[in-house]
Amino acid sequence: MKKLLLTFVLFFMLLSNVQAIVPGLTVGRAWKSQGFFEGTESADFIFISPYISSLRTTNRAFTFSLDVQAVIGIRMDEPGHLLGLGPTLRTYYNIGSELHPYLIIGCGLTYSNQEVAGMSMPFNFSTEWGIGVRMTILKYPLMFEYKMYHTSNAGIIQPNRGQTMNVMMVGGEF
Repeated sequence: MKKLLLTFVLFFMLLSNVQAIVPGLTVGRAWKSQGFFEGTESADFIFISPYISSLRTTNRAFTFSLDVQAVIGIRMDEPGHLLGLGPTLRTYYNIGSELHPYLIIGCGLTYSNQEVAGMSMPFNFSTEWGIGVRMTILKYPLMFEYKMYHTSNAGIIQPNRGQTMNVMMVGGEF
């Protein structure tokens, strides 16, 4: 698997333009996602998510961006927070010079100080997946995205019901 991933990255680096490190920031709201995963808990959060695109390659049809992303979640319905860090892959579709829809997939580690029924550990794992659009307005790249964010202990110890949230984000790159 590692060899396949390395081959994939090297292939696109040879055929495309590797861009410099690009910092970005998205902020948004996460809300309950009842029933997406059976038996999961949900909560309302404000999400702040700074990231750095450390590897971005482009060919004619796609731009692949490997980001290091942090997540700061501030709980709205009761005291608590969520902190996370991990890699995120964004695949942009180059359909025009100003408009780029994209797919998001990511994973990472999280820490939360909240007491939630079904969550047995403060340190957990996270996954996220979603869609977005990047638009350039007045020479500034703006981003709008919707994603699902799930955190759980991956079955290390019981109980492990996890949390799943819908997340709407807006942000930009600098």
